[in-house]
Amino acid sequence: MAVALLLAVAVAGVVAVAVLTLAGGRREGATPADALAAAIAGDPAQASGASPAPSRIVWPEELVCPSERSFKADQIEQLGYAPEVVFFGGSRSSRFEPSYLRQLTGLWGLNLAMTNSRPEDAWVFAHFLHERAPAAPLRWIWGVQPSTLVGRDLEAGLVQDPRLNRYLPADLLRVQGSLLPQTPDAVPERGAYELRAYSYDGVILRNTYDRLEARGRTLAESLEKYVDVAVEKQQEYAGDGGGRVTRTRRYFEATLAYLNDIGVRPVLVGMPVHPQVIAALRLGGWQQRHDRFVAYLAALRDQYEFDFVDLTDIASFGGDPEDFYDGVHIKTANSRRIIDLLVRTFPETFVE
Repeated sequence: MAVALLLAVAVAGVVAVAVLTLAGGRREGATPADALAAAIAGDPAQASGASPAPSRIVWPEELVCPSERSFKADQIEQLGYAPEVVFFGGSRSSRFEPSYLRQLTGLWGLNLAMTNSRPEDAWVFAHFLHERAPAAPLRWIWGVQPSTLVGRDLEAGLVQDPRLNRYLPADLLRVQGSLLPQTPDAVPERGAYELRAYSYDGVILRNTYDRLEARGRTLAESLEKYVDVAVEKQQEYAGDGGGRVTRTRRYFEATLAYLNDIGVRPVLVGMPVHPQVIAALRLGGWQQRHDRFVAYLAALRDQYEFDFVDLTDIASFGGDPEDFYDGVHIKTANSRRIIDLLVRTFPETFVE
């Protein structure tokens, strides 16, 4: 047993420092997204135009963390169809129902919202989906907010899952891999996603918000807790919102470029915030940060093709302040109101 543990630790050390190789040279017809990916990676040989490598190191089973990203990749593989519409974003987008959109448009979709998703996730999953079904038309509905551009360490699945890490540069994987558990005892027994109930097409049907509500927590209580935390975080985020060129911002733009290259004009949706939260945070710089983010998106229109609708204010889509779980997480009723507005506002996007 001791020998096995030592072996696992030794292998983990190799994983953390080994050079993850990329196979092959560049494909013919490199695109603007390829060039931007090369800038992200810092090495043209590691751009999107490099052939994906089947030889990436696969983490030892004892060190693989439970991963929402891997779970979503599993869902994609089990769908039985190539999604025509993808709802992407963080947990704020988790209640968008592809089944409701299908009633309105006939299109089959997938909810690809993931907790704390970032543009790095979008980059990886856009490639993953397109390479699985390159001939399938795709609509990409991306829920965004200023925190979309706030950098985070990669979720374990992006680093460890060979289906996903093939789209990321080796240097980034090495650094991020060194932050993951290096011994079996440090690996979590289960992930947060395992405490949720999902539909087959990715929608969260029940999670902690629903359980707390069932136990009697009121929206007023949830809003009070949310505002307390948000006020503390506001200073931490004060410099973000599009001003600094970071890895996450580069991946945001690289993903827009890649989507354009494969014929997709994404729809970016500024996600709603409860009016009580806006009122509480506005004096602390919330409005300036929001305005910087919107101005940043406006400046991107000269380079990339996308639509943007700012639904931060719930009056913009006829939202109900009661149909929130907390300050930013909307319930199904508000999600449907947003889908209704998107179909009305961008009919050309949802043509079958």
